[in-house]
Amino acid sequence: TGDLVLSAVTSITADSLSATAGSIDIDSGTTVSVNSLAAGSAVFVTSAGAMTLGGVTASNGIVDLLATGAASDITLGANITATNTGLTAAQPGIRAVAGRDVLVGSTTSLTTLGSGGITLQAVRDVNLKVNDGGNNASANSIQAVGNLVVTATGGQIFKTDGNALSLDAANVALNASTTIGAFDGTITATAGNVALNANGAVAFTAINAAGSTGSIAITSNAASITG
Repeated sequence: TGDLVLSAVTSITADSLSATAGSIDIDSGTTVSVNSLAAGSAVFVTSAGAMTLGGVTASNGIVDLLATGAASDITLGANITATNTGLTAAQPGIRAVAGRDVLVGSTTSLTTLGSGGITLQAVRDVNLKVNDGGNNASANSIQAVGNLVVTATGGQIFKTDGNALSLDAANVALNASTTIGAFDGTITATAGNVALNANGAVAFTAINAAGSTGSIAITSNAASITG
């Protein structure tokens, strides 16, 4: 009924962890691998190595994921949902920051409910729909009540699976050091603006900004924009 706290200097591996009336806080000196996390409030996971998670639910709090090592990927293999009240559009209800790549499964959707945005940040690449080898034909989505900010500090933002991905948030900002790939789905800003910025090529399938008040800004330093 209270909080669940796990801390280890080595790896942490579990099937299903639950704190129905409290938070979950996991801190590993190496890797973390958990198939399911469900908390009555917030979920915090920190690892110095790679982080592999299945479904994550925070019923009244944020989901905050941090993998600090230089070769540390965050792999999200099932749906991530955070429900909050009182967060601003700029405050993330879901945040994932990786020392190398952020990898979102082909059928994994990220969703904030009530309030709050989504922030995904990688030192190298952000793959928003990892190729499943044709094993599933499903689309997936990233939907935030607040803002969606995706940053690939040293690499690209893209998907490797052949099926569609849609992005839906109050404002959407994608920033990549190299390229931004098309998602075969629509990028929608429900309350404001869409901004795509890359040093290399930028591609998109469809963009929908919020009526007469929204704007679309696409910047490619390579002067290559395809949509």
